[in-house]
Amino acid sequence: MNRLGGILLAPDTHHLDHLAPLCSLLKIPLILSTQEQQRLATTYYPDLATRPLESAEAIVKQFDSLITSTPRALFDQTFFFAQHLLGKEIETFWCPHGNSDKGRVSTFMEGLKEEGTALVYGPLMADFLKAKGITAQQITIGNYRLAYFEKHRGFYKGLLPPLQKTTTLLWAPTWNDEEKSSSFPWALQPLLQNLPEKWQLIIKLHPHLYDQFTSKIAALKSQIEERPNIHLVEGFPPIYPLLEKVDLYVGDRSSIGYDYLAFDRPMVFFDKPNPHLPLLSCGPTAPFADPYPTIVEELSNKERYSEQRQRLYKQTFAEYNPCKADLHSLSRPAF
Repeated sequence: MNRLGGILLAPDTHHLDHLAPLCSLLKIPLILSTQEQQRLATTYYPDLATRPLESAEAIVKQFDSLITSTPRALFDQTFFFAQHLLGKEIETFWCPHGNSDKGRVSTFMEGLKEEGTALVYGPLMADFLKAKGITAQQITIGNYRLAYFEKHRGFYKGLLPPLQKTTTLLWAPTWNDEEKSSSFPWALQPLLQNLPEKWQLIIKLHPHLYDQFTSKIAALKSQIEERPNIHLVEGFPPIYPLLEKVDLYVGDRSSIGYDYLAFDRPMVFFDKPNPHLPLLSCGPTAPFADPYPTIVEELSNKERYSEQRQRLYKQTFAEYNPCKADLHSLSRPAF
């Protein structure tokens, strides 16, 4: 059998929350590229075995197959010469880093056409990849990140400080890609200025936003220094411990919206109504100028979109069953 591991290549540290839980559940090591990745992995992912990326040649010698969120074309940029030198081709399993409504207009997902095997959460992603012309073999893995969180719920409960018992919102804007998917540039000030005094707002920014809006984020940090009911979460990769604590999710086209479906709680979106974007069926869209009337209405009628949320969750995530994990029959761990 093959020797299997996972690998997180720099600079994609935000893929850690997608690779670490899977590697831990499969009991395989995760190869890390930087000391910061090692620190985050050690701090936030119990039972995870890690090892440093010493050299491409060493990895090619020790492993036969690697799970990665890096497309095959980019993976080969790092490992081409080592594979050629050793006369050995590493098999890769592409691991998704979230399910979102991005990539339906742009050609981003077409970058996966060189994949041999793609891991998918469930039917929605499987059909989407096929529609994009991705012919890779598919292995359905279900919502393994939720399974990992539930396994370690006690650990994560001790990591986060307790929040006040009041209405808590999470705003997790994605980055501003070529489809203009992000709500960050337009929604930031209305969310801050109109937040009810007794409510709490948790903000978790996509890492790419720090490069795209450096000055805006610096201003944000300064602006909330004297506002204890607004929390900017940084350096905390796991998403499910945060999602469990909030009453309503405010989103755009971030994949975190799909993760939040697991809790069947109210959702509000900064987007234009679009029947081709499945997540928008799970809550109303709100104007950038002042989303709070829409938010208040959803909190007062929490069950209004419940049926749609539950249905989309089942379409997005197959049931996670470790006894049926195809990867176990394909490979064995390498230590």
